[in-house]
Order: sequence, then structure tokens, then C-alpha cells
Amino acid sequence: MSEHDAQSNHSEQEKEEDITIASDAVVNKYKIAADICNKALQAVIDAIEADKSTLDLCKIGDAIVKEETNKLFKKVKNMKKGIAWPTSVSVNNIICHYSPLESYSYIMKIKDGDMVKVEIGAHIDGFPAFGAHTKVCGATTENPVKGRQADVMWAAYNAAEVSLRMLKPGTINREITKIIQETTGAYDCNPIQNMASYNIEKDVVEGEKTILQNPVDQLSKMKESKDENPSGKDLTTNNAVLGEKQEIEVNDVWCIDVLASTGEGRVMGTEIKTSLFRRNADSQYQLKMKTSREILANATNAHGFHTFSLRDVESETRARLGLKECINHEVVTPHAVMQERATECVAQFKYTVLVLPHGILKVTGLGFDKEMYLTEKTCSEKIQALLATSISKKANKKKKKKTKAAATASMVEATAE
Repeated sequence: MSEHDAQSNHSEQEKEEDITIASDAVVNKYKIAADICNKALQAVIDAIEADKSTLDLCKIGDAIVKEETNKLFKKVKNMKKGIAWPTSVSVNNIICHYSPLESYSYIMKIKDGDMVKVEIGAHIDGFPAFGAHTKVCGATTENPVKGRQADVMWAAYNAAEVSLRMLKPGTINREITKIIQETTGAYDCNPIQNMASYNIEKDVVEGEKTILQNPVDQLSKMKESKDENPSGKDLTTNNAVLGEKQEIEVNDVWCIDVLASTGEGRVMGTEIKTSLFRRNADSQYQLKMKTSREILANATNAHGFHTFSLRDVESETRARLGLKECINHEVVTPHAVMQERATECVAQFKYTVLVLPHGILKVTGLGFDKEMYLTEKTCSEKIQALLATSISKKANKKKKKKTKAAATASMVEATAE
């Protein structure tokens, strides 16, 4: 290898490291985005009350993310920052993606006893942080939630927590899928079908690695095939139905996303208009319509490859016209509003997690008010033992404090820039 080639390879390696958490600067960007995400998420959760409009709640979250990201890195040219996932407020059996527009003929309002899922994402320089939390409106320690609502809250929360603790280098994704199913099953609940956790990177919100939580399509096909299953045994833990075998690695960043249902976890569409969209980074199709090109250019300029809401466009009618060609040719992905059966409830918890050399660093996610949700069900001793473990080694405590201090310093510095 020539000296020029060696220098070139070294430069490429440095360039690659600059977008991984091997770089302290990248860790700080994730941490800053996470702090903003958590702030917005907490504000929306705190604002949940009876008669509150879901649209107003979404506006609260979006406004905080925009305001906080706009304060930062003002002098850094061409740095994109802002919303990575517009605020979504999905109630009861609505699984995800409910982020209403002013134009909706009916906008949901919160009622006492509603199970409210809030999901938000922010990014700094393309490095995203996502979080989601669930709250039952009106629940307090004096008026705790019981029954099936409490069961599903614990099912989703503990499944997210055991996933977090298993997210260590060398762990195979299929093992996490199995533990999610086992944990939710302990509460007579089920993970939502075909939902997944993904690794994330700069400008990549759904990476090549996945942790499936209830891969029903493959399972159904195998159960229907006598050749694949001549014994007729249960295949829920068969590796063939748990997705491609992948390993958790050092310097991975993961978005752990767990949704559990009191029902079978079946995903069904709704008649609610889609309001959330994301540009596909790998699409090469040349759009024909001027309106389509204009809408795509505006969305890319404002949001990059992160999800955007039609709340942020000047003309919803024009945007939908342009998006039609984009969607038909897979230039843009729509995030349809999904639901479970009307009689069921769905709970969600989502964390952004950095897999560092000395441990796991969870940067998004709010505290769970355990005393507000009383269930008579419990996990197995194996899962309880796993939940009792720390997510990082003691040696990493100083590292975490150092990272947090550096992120705080970076936030101050970025505000000044």
C-alpha cells in the first residue's frame, strides 16, 4: 500500500469515527438532543389533563424542541437541527402516529382514565434522540390505576427495561425479542405486532439492525406450513421467526421502542389522515411534478431525513398533492395512524441508548411512577433478577458524569455560538 493510500484510508477512518459515539463530540450531540427531547416530553406529560386537546399537546412538544434547538450553534453554517419526530399523542387503542392537524374534522380530547402515549424526537446536526412515555390521565398515588390498564403499563415498562439491560455488546437481537415476549406475557399482554427497535445514526432513524418484538407475519407463515413445523409445536421462540440474527456492538446507538397491548397486539389501519412523513435516503427516483420536487426540496432543507409534520407546511393541500408522487415512488414514507381493537389499551416506552465501551448510557426516557399503577401480576424470577441489575458498570459512573458535564458545557458553548 502506498503512503498516499494509507493516508487516504486513515482519513476515511477518521471521517467514519466522526459520526460514531467513539467521538466525544458526537456523544455530546446525542446528549444535547436527548436533553431537549426529555424536556419536551416531560412538558407534554405534565400538561395532560381532562378536556385537553391532543393538538394543543402536540404544539407544546413541538414548540419546545424548536425553541431549544434554535438557541444552539447559531454561527455554525449549514448545521441542521430541530424536530426528529413531531410530537404524537396516541390515546387508548391508538397505537402510534396520531399527530393531528388543524384541518382535522375531529380532534381527540383527553378524558379522565385515558391511556395517553406521547412520542417526541429532537436532533442536533442529524444526530437524533427519541423518547416516548405513557400516562393514564387522572392517575395519582391517591387514585392509582388498577386492572388491565395497570397490567399493560407494567408489561410495556418492564419489557423496555429488560431490553435496556440486555443491550450489551455480544447480545443477539433474537434474545431480546424473546425476553420482550416473555415479559409482556407475564402480564397477560402482547407486544404490538411487527413493531421494532432500531439502531440509529446520523441522519438514519431506522438502521440496518433491528430488534423485533412480535414478528407475526413470519410466525403465521410458519404455522401454516407443515413442512416447516411437522411437530405442531409452538414456534414463538424459534429463531426463524425472530428476524435476521444480529449482534449488539460497542458504539451502537439504539432506539429501544416497546409497545404492549391488553389484546393480541394486532395492528389495524384507521381512517385518520396521515400527517407524518419522512424522506427516504436511498431513493433515486426523479420526480416529474414540479409541486412534488418543491415539496421534497422544502422538506429536505428543513428536516433532512427526519420525520416531519404537515403542521409545518404553508399549504396542506399543496403538500399532499406533491407528496402523492413522492409516496407512490417510495421517495417519502408516510407514517399512518395505527390502532388496536377498540376495547384494548396500548402502552409505550421508548429510550435512546448509547452502547459505550464501559457500559450502557440511557439518554432519553422519563421516570415511571410505579405507585400509580397497581397490578396483581408479576414477572418470573429470571426477569426480576435481570431488572434488578444496573445498566452500566460501576467503572462507568465517572464516565457518565464526565459525559454529562461535557454535554452541559457543550450546550452552554453552543448557545453562545
